[in-house]
Amino acid sequence: MAQELVRSLLEQMTDLLMTAKTAPITGKKQIDGEVMQDLIDKAMMNLPAEMKQAEQIVADRKSIVDDGNRMAEEIITRAEQRARELTSTDTITKAAKAKAEEIEKQANDQAKAVKKATDEYIIKNLTRTEEILTANLQQIMQSIDAVKQAKAVIETKM
Repeated sequence: MAQELVRSLLEQMTDLLMTAKTAPITGKKQIDGEVMQDLIDKAMMNLPAEMKQAEQIVADRKSIVDDGNRMAEEIITRAEQRARELTSTDTITKAAKAKAEEIEKQANDQAKAVKKATDEYIIKNLTRTEEILTANLQQIMQSIDAVKQAKAVIETKM
């Protein structure tokens, strides 16, 4: 119904313009301003709800676009921050891995050094033990020979 009224008012405006007198010198139409303003006011008051909603949407457009841009900026900022965190975490992880590898290498080097020192200590002590046992064995063999010679001397005297 509002659409029909607006259409009727627009037709009345068109008729008013078509039937208006033309000024002789300028060629411009002369219309009754009060009548035209009354028709415009009535049309504006009877615009369909969709037109008013469209006007509101157009009015809200800037706010909607600004909100969308602000949200997009926030998303980009968070994504950049997350990327920095991941890069930082990756850098920390790489540094920690390098430090762990360095510590492992040092531990392996120390273990090799301890093993080498232990082997040398064992060899030195076993060699010294062998020397002592060899000397003791020689003394034992000399004692056996001395006992055998003493026995032989005693047996020959008997």
